[in-house]
Amino acid sequence: MTVWAILFTLASALAAGPGEYRSLDTCVPAEAMAVYFGRPSPEMLNAPPGSVVDRLAGWLIALKRMGLIPQQGRVIADVAGTLPMLGRRPHTLVLLDITSKRIRPEVYRLKEMQAALVIDAEGMSDEFDRRIRDLLITYTDAENGRIDAVQAGEVSYHRLTDRRLPPWAVVEWGSVRRQLVVTFGSGVFSTMLDTLEGRSASLASDRWYARAHRRCRGATSGIEVFVDLARIRARVGEVVEGRPTEVLRALGLERAERLLWTVGFEGRALRSEVVAREIDGQDRYAMLTGKQVTSPEVASAVPPGATSYAAFRLPLPDSVRTARRAYLESQSPNKRRRWGQGWARLEQEFQFDVETGLIDQLGDYLVFHTYPRHPLALPMLGTIWIQVAGERAVVSQTVDGMMAAWQRYMNDPTDTRPAVSLSPRVRRDADGIWYLQLGLLGPAVAVADGWIVISFSPEAVRENLAYLERLREEG
Repeated sequence: MTVWAILFTLASALAAGPGEYRSLDTCVPAEAMAVYFGRPSPEMLNAPPGSVVDRLAGWLIALKRMGLIPQQGRVIADVAGTLPMLGRRPHTLVLLDITSKRIRPEVYRLKEMQAALVIDAEGMSDEFDRRIRDLLITYTDAENGRIDAVQAGEVSYHRLTDRRLPPWAVVEWGSVRRQLVVTFGSGVFSTMLDTLEGRSASLASDRWYARAHRRCRGATSGIEVFVDLARIRARVGEVVEGRPTEVLRALGLERAERLLWTVGFEGRALRSEVVAREIDGQDRYAMLTGKQVTSPEVASAVPPGATSYAAFRLPLPDSVRTARRAYLESQSPNKRRRWGQGWARLEQEFQFDVETGLIDQLGDYLVFHTYPRHPLALPMLGTIWIQVAGERAVVSQTVDGMMAAWQRYMNDPTDTRPAVSLSPRVRRDADGIWYLQLGLLGPAVAVADGWIVISFSPEAVRENLAYLERLREEG
C-alpha cells in the first residue's frame, strides 16, 4: 500500500493534461531491462520556481550543507531536494543491466550495475548542473575522487571516478542537445550516446513497446513503466537461483515476459492501465483503476474537496497476502524464519491476530485522495482509505494491538523529552487516533465504519472521520 501511495502522489505531481509530450523513448536503448518515464503536467512545465515544495527542497539542501542533517538522513534529503526539479521537466530513468555475486549461502551483493537518467533540461540546465555538483561534494572528495573531461565527437562530458569504489562504478554526465544525461557504470554514457545519435536502436523502435504504449495511453500519462521481466529473471537468476522466479510467481507474473504500466488522470480521477506479454505470445490487458472500473458508490463517497483521487478495486485480502508472500520470497530462509517467529511473539504478547482480525476483514477498495488539503500543499501528503467489509470492532482491536506493539518498541520508557521533538514516537489520543509524532505531528490512523483511515496528521484523520460519519447519516 505504501508503494501505491507513493505512485499516486508522484502521479498527482506529474499528472499529464491534454495533449502529448515529446517522448523520451527515442533516448532509451532497445535492450533496457527497465525504464521509468516521468511526464510533468503542463502546469508543472510552465510553473516558475519558488513554490512551497521548491523552498522546502532548498531548505533541505541548505541544512545538509550546514551539517545539520545526520549522515544517515542525507540520502533522503538529497532525494527530496531533487524531486521538485525532476517534477518540472520530462525525464526517464533507465536500468540497462544488473548482476549480483554470492558472498555466502543465501547472501548476495551487487556485482555491477548500468543505469542512466535522461532529463529534457531545456531552460533548467544550469540548475541541474548545480545540483549535480552539490551531490558530488556530498559523496566524494578531492582526495579520493577525480573528475576528467571527455570528448566524444562533438559531445563533451565529464567522468567521475573514486578509488574507494570498484572500477565499474563510474559516474558520467553531460548535455546532448537539449537532454542532460547522467550515467552510472563503465561505458554507459557511450551506450546512451549511440542511441541518442541514432547509431543504435531505441526502445521507440520496439514493436511490442510501441503497441503497448499506445494501448495504455502512455503519451498522456504522468508515469509510464516498462519492464523486460524475462531478461531480469534470466540475468539475476544466473546467481540468485530460483528467487526471481519465486517472487514473480508470488506476484502472479510467472508467465509474463514483458510489462508496460501507465498512470494518468481523467479529470480528478486517476487511471492506471497495464499490459503484459506472456510466454505464449498473448497480451493480457487490465485497467487497474479509473472511472470505468470504480463503482458509483465509491466514486460518490470521495470527498468533493479532494482535488484528485485513485480508487483501486481489488480483493484486498488476497492482494495483501500476495504482496507479503512476494516480499518473503525475496528474503533468505533464515530471514523468513526470524520474521515469522518475531511476528508470532508480537501477536501473542499484544493479543491480536492480523490474519483474522485485519486481513480477513478487508473489502475490495483502496482509495487515495487529497482531502483535506495539506497546509503547505505538499504533493506527497494525502489520505488513504482501506475498505473494511467485516466488523469495525474487530479491526479496531487489531489495529490497536499492532500500534501498541509499535509504540512499545519505538518509544523509550524513560523518555523525558519535551512534547515537540525530532525523535519519532508513537502516540494515541483520547478519541482512539494513533499517530507518529515527528517534530510537531506526523501520520495518523483510525478505524471508521467501512474504512481504515490514514492521513498526514491526527486532525486530517478527524476531518475524514467526520466526513464519513456525515455521509453515513445522509445515506
